[in-house]
Amino acid sequence: MNISARHLMGPGFCATVATILDTTGMDPAALALEVTEGIFIDDGDRAVTVLADIKKLGVHLALDDFGTGYCSLAYLRRFLVDMVKIDQRFIANFKRNTAAATVAAAVTNLAHDLGMSVTAEGVETEQQQDEVLSIGCELAQGFLYARPMTGPDLSARLKAIAGHPLHLPHDTRRATADSRPN
Repeated sequence: MNISARHLMGPGFCATVATILDTTGMDPAALALEVTEGIFIDDGDRAVTVLADIKKLGVHLALDDFGTGYCSLAYLRRFLVDMVKIDQRFIANFKRNTAAATVAAAVTNLAHDLGMSVTAEGVETEQQQDEVLSIGCELAQGFLYARPMTGPDLSARLKAIAGHPLHLPHDTRRATADSRPN
Protein backbone atom coordinates (compact mmCIF):
# COMPACT_ATOMS: atom_id res chain seq x y z
CA MET A 1 0.00 0.00 0.00
CA ASN A 2 1.48 3.33 -1.04
CA ILE A 3 1.72 5.86 1.78
CA SER A 4 2.34 9.53 1.21
CA ALA A 5 4.95 11.37 3.25
CA ARG A 6 2.21 13.66 4.58
CA HIS A 7 0.22 10.72 5.94
CA LEU A 8 3.22 8.81 7.24
CA MET A 9 4.65 11.82 9.06
CA GLY A 10 1.27 13.00 10.30
CA PRO A 11 0.28 12.69 13.94
CA GLY A 12 -1.11 9.33 14.95
CA PHE A 13 -0.28 7.44 11.75
CA CYS A 14 1.15 4.41 13.54
CA ALA A 15 -1.79 4.34 15.96
CA THR A 16 -4.20 4.43 13.01
CA VAL A 17 -2.44 1.49 11.36
CA ALA A 18 -2.52 -0.43 14.64
CA THR A 19 -6.25 0.25 15.03
CA ILE A 20 -6.98 -0.89 11.47
CA LEU A 21 -4.98 -4.09 11.96
CA ASP A 22 -6.78 -4.77 15.23
CA THR A 23 -10.24 -3.99 13.86
CA THR A 24 -9.82 -6.08 10.71
CA GLY A 25 -7.84 -8.89 12.31
CA MET A 26 -5.34 -8.65 9.48
CA ASP A 27 -1.98 -10.29 9.99
CA PRO A 28 0.50 -7.37 10.11
CA ALA A 29 3.03 -9.46 8.18
CA ALA A 30 0.60 -9.48 5.24
CA LEU A 31 0.79 -5.69 4.97
CA ALA A 32 3.59 -3.83 3.22
CA LEU A 33 3.61 -0.06 3.33
CA GLU A 34 5.44 1.57 0.44
CA VAL A 35 7.24 4.85 0.96
CA THR A 36 9.44 6.83 -1.39
CA GLU A 37 12.88 8.01 -0.49
CA GLY A 38 11.58 11.60 -0.41
CA ILE A 39 10.27 11.10 3.13
CA PHE A 40 13.83 10.95 4.36
CA ILE A 41 14.83 14.29 2.89
CA ASP A 42 12.87 16.73 5.04
CA ASP A 43 13.02 15.03 8.44
CA GLY A 44 15.01 11.84 8.28
CA ASP A 45 15.23 11.41 12.05
CA ARG A 46 11.46 11.60 12.46
CA ALA A 47 11.00 9.23 9.51
CA VAL A 48 13.31 6.69 11.19
CA THR A 49 11.25 6.93 14.39
CA VAL A 50 7.92 6.50 12.61
CA LEU A 51 9.20 3.60 10.51
CA ALA A 52 10.60 1.90 13.63
CA ASP A 53 7.17 2.20 15.28
CA ILE A 54 5.51 0.68 12.20
CA LYS A 55 8.03 -2.18 12.19
CA LYS A 56 7.17 -2.90 15.85
CA LEU A 57 3.62 -3.63 14.67
CA GLY A 58 5.00 -6.37 12.41
CA VAL A 59 4.23 -4.49 9.19
CA HIS A 60 6.67 -4.72 6.28
CA LEU A 61 8.15 -1.61 4.68
CA ALA A 62 9.12 -1.12 1.05
CA LEU A 63 11.21 1.64 -0.48
CA ASP A 64 9.27 2.45 -3.64
CA ASP A 65 10.65 3.83 -6.92
CA PHE A 66 14.18 3.31 -5.71
CA GLY A 67 16.79 5.12 -7.73
CA THR A 68 14.63 7.92 -9.09
CA GLY A 69 14.81 10.59 -6.42
CA TYR A 70 17.38 11.86 -3.99
CA CYS A 71 18.51 8.35 -3.38
CA SER A 72 21.42 7.55 -1.18
CA LEU A 73 22.67 4.04 -0.68
CA ALA A 74 22.93 4.94 2.99
CA TYR A 75 19.10 4.91 3.10
CA LEU A 76 19.13 1.17 2.49
CA ARG A 77 21.22 0.71 5.59
CA ARG A 78 19.73 3.38 7.83
CA PHE A 79 16.02 2.86 7.27
CA LEU A 80 14.21 -0.26 8.30
CA VAL A 81 12.87 -1.32 4.92
CA ASP A 82 12.28 -4.96 4.03
CA MET A 83 11.96 -4.49 0.30
CA VAL A 84 13.40 -2.31 -2.44
CA LYS A 85 11.23 -1.64 -5.48
CA ILE A 86 13.25 -0.89 -8.59
CA ASP A 87 11.58 1.83 -10.63
CA GLN A 88 10.02 0.85 -13.94
CA ARG A 89 12.29 3.21 -15.89
CA PHE A 90 15.19 0.84 -15.21
CA ILE A 91 13.13 -2.19 -16.24
CA ALA A 92 11.68 -0.68 -19.43
CA ASN A 93 15.14 -0.03 -20.88
CA PHE A 94 16.86 -3.25 -19.92
CA LYS A 95 17.77 -4.41 -23.42
CA ARG A 96 18.43 -0.99 -24.94
CA ASN A 97 20.27 0.47 -21.98
CA THR A 98 22.97 -1.69 -20.45
CA ALA A 99 23.56 0.97 -17.79
CA ALA A 100 19.95 0.58 -16.57
CA ALA A 101 20.37 -3.20 -16.42
CA THR A 102 23.67 -2.83 -14.56
CA VAL A 103 22.14 -0.48 -11.99
CA ALA A 104 19.13 -2.77 -11.50
CA ALA A 105 21.41 -5.79 -10.99
CA ALA A 106 23.65 -3.87 -8.57
CA VAL A 107 20.68 -2.64 -6.52
CA THR A 108 19.28 -6.18 -6.45
CA ASN A 109 22.58 -7.64 -5.23
CA LEU A 110 23.04 -4.90 -2.62
CA ALA A 111 19.49 -5.30 -1.32
CA HIS A 112 19.95 -9.06 -1.04
CA ASP A 113 23.24 -8.59 0.81
CA LEU A 114 21.35 -6.35 3.27
CA GLY A 115 18.63 -8.99 3.74
CA MET A 116 15.96 -7.27 1.66
CA SER A 117 13.77 -8.59 -1.12
CA VAL A 118 13.51 -6.84 -4.48
CA THR A 119 10.48 -6.05 -6.62
CA ALA A 120 10.80 -5.00 -10.25
CA GLU A 121 8.15 -2.45 -11.18
CA GLY A 122 6.63 -2.02 -14.61
CA VAL A 123 7.09 -5.52 -16.00
CA GLU A 124 5.03 -5.55 -19.18
CA THR A 125 6.48 -8.38 -21.27
CA GLU A 126 7.68 -11.93 -20.71
CA GLN A 127 11.12 -10.80 -21.90
CA GLN A 128 11.25 -8.20 -19.11
CA GLN A 129 10.06 -10.83 -16.67
CA ASP A 130 12.86 -13.16 -17.74
CA GLU A 131 15.38 -10.31 -17.43
CA VAL A 132 14.36 -9.35 -13.89
CA LEU A 133 14.35 -13.00 -12.85
CA SER A 134 17.86 -13.35 -14.29
CA ILE A 135 19.20 -10.60 -12.01
CA GLY A 136 17.51 -12.13 -8.97
CA CYS A 137 14.36 -10.09 -8.38
CA GLU A 138 11.98 -12.22 -6.32
CA LEU A 139 8.91 -10.15 -7.07
CA ALA A 140 7.52 -8.22 -10.00
CA GLN A 141 4.54 -6.08 -10.73
CA GLY A 142 3.20 -4.63 -13.91
CA PHE A 143 0.78 -4.96 -16.78
CA LEU A 144 2.07 -8.46 -17.61
CA TYR A 145 0.23 -9.64 -14.49
CA ALA A 146 -2.74 -7.29 -14.29
CA ARG A 147 -4.05 -3.99 -15.51
CA PRO A 148 -5.37 -1.43 -13.04
CA MET A 149 -8.79 -2.47 -11.80
CA THR A 150 -11.56 -1.31 -9.54
CA GLY A 151 -12.02 -2.61 -6.00
CA PRO A 152 -14.94 -4.86 -6.98
CA ASP A 153 -12.96 -6.25 -9.94
CA LEU A 154 -10.01 -6.98 -7.66
CA SER A 155 -12.28 -8.68 -5.15
CA ALA A 156 -13.77 -10.88 -7.89
CA ARG A 157 -10.31 -11.76 -9.19
CA LEU A 158 -9.05 -12.69 -5.75
CA LYS A 159 -12.10 -14.88 -5.14
CA ALA A 160 -11.53 -16.60 -8.47
CA ILE A 161 -7.95 -17.47 -7.60
CA ALA A 162 -8.54 -18.29 -3.91
CA GLY A 163 -6.29 -21.15 -2.97
CA HIS A 164 -4.10 -20.65 -6.02
CA PRO A 165 -0.96 -18.66 -5.15
CA LEU A 166 0.10 -16.10 -7.70
CA HIS A 167 3.51 -16.80 -9.19
CA LEU A 168 5.74 -15.72 -11.98
CA PRO A 169 5.35 -18.12 -14.90
CA HIS A 170 8.47 -20.15 -15.69
CA ASP A 171 9.95 -19.46 -12.25
CA THR A 172 10.73 -22.68 -10.46
CA ARG A 173 11.05 -20.79 -7.17
CA ARG A 174 7.33 -19.89 -7.38
CA ALA A 175 7.99 -16.24 -6.64
CA THR A 176 4.94 -14.15 -5.92
CA ALA A 177 3.79 -11.63 -8.51
CA ASP A 178 2.49 -8.41 -7.00
CA SER A 179 0.12 -6.41 -9.16
CA ARG A 180 -0.81 -3.00 -7.91
CA PRO A 181 -4.40 -2.03 -8.76
CA ASN A 182 -5.01 1.67 -9.16
